[in-house]
Order: sequence, then structure tokens, then C-alpha cells
Amino acid sequence: MANDTAATMRRMQLRRELLDGLRAGRVGAFDGRSTADSLRRALNRFGGEYSEGEVGEALQYLADKKYVERIEMPPAFSGGGGTWRIMARGCDLLDGTIDTDAGVL
Repeated sequence: MANDTAATMRRMQLRRELLDGLRAGRVGAFDGRSTADSLRRALNRFGGEYSEGEVGEALQYLADKKYVERIEMPPAFSGGGGTWRIMARGCDLLDGTIDTDAGVL
């Protein structure tokens, strides 16, 4: 049971970190878009130790909730996986101006 709780908290934390990272990227180049791999590498640099699968699942959750969107790009630009961008709803969640999401820490 403790492992299930830890795994759930880890997923919730990852979703939050992805939203934070994508929002921070909005001030940079490339229209605030990032590939899943670049997000994973950035988070892992700070001790995240997230797998490709974990990041992919978290991004899909966030996309299903309309917090982020996936933008298809030619493979030369994104490695074939597209890029991700935070949506206004994702910023609102981070700012606390919409109801909280139990799946995001």
C-alpha cells in the first residue's frame, strides 16, 4: 500500500513539474514548446530520475485534461514525437484560478 501511495505521489509531482517547466519555457525561443525528451532530461538534471514512459504518460494525462497540447512537427525538429506546449488552462491550474486537479500536486 505504501508503494502505491508513493507511486501516485510521484506521478502527481511529475505532472506538476512538467507544467512548471512548460510554463517557464514560454518565455524562451520556439514558442514555449519542448519535446518530451528535452523535458525529461531537464527534470532528471535536478534529480527527477523519470523514465520516457513516465513522462509520456504524464504528458498524455495533462493533454487529456487540456492543460497542455501536443503539436506535430517534422521528425527533424522533434525526433518524431512532436512538441508540447502549456495551454492557458494549465497556467490557470498553476495559478490556482481554476479548481484544483487531484491528479496534479
